[in-house]
Amino acid sequence: MTRHGGTKALKRLNTPKFLQIKRKHGKFFMKPSSGPHPSRFCLPLLHIVRDLLNIVDNHREAKKLIGLGRFKVDGKIVKDKTYPVGLMDVLSIEKLNKHFRILPDSHHGLILHEIPEAESTFKLCRITQKSTLKGGHIQLNLHDGKNIFVRVKDPRKPKEDVYK
Repeated sequence: MTRHGGTKALKRLNTPKFLQIKRKHGKFFMKPSSGPHPSRFCLPLLHIVRDLLNIVDNHREAKKLIGLGRFKVDGKIVKDKTYPVGLMDVLSIEKLNKHFRILPDSHHGLILHEIPEAESTFKLCRITQKSTLKGGHIQLNLHDGKNIFVRVKDPRKPKEDVYK
């Protein structure tokens, strides 16, 4: 008999270096669920709450706090403990009035950088692909799986259009 499907956890010794966890603290570690970011460019929400921000002490408390909907990722309430919080995402904690952006770091992989509330209303995105659709309209594909559709008034003069 074989296993069908993947596992829900990672062994702590085999986790990627950028996760910043204590390797010998336990046997297993939370695996991020599938979502807008690949697993090597994201952190599970439970890991951020418990290990990086030190808001709670253990897995059970973190699971209850996340289930209450106290955290927002990119302005949306998240209740999934394994939700992948990835590169350039904005994590907001409403009760504490704190906002963080996930940024790359040369030594630690991904880090939480505290930002002011005014800066938490927008998200920085990298354009990975640009394609032309019917009628000369432009579609911009972003790094987190989102797309922006830009309507062009006159396909012969796209420089006159303003992109926002």
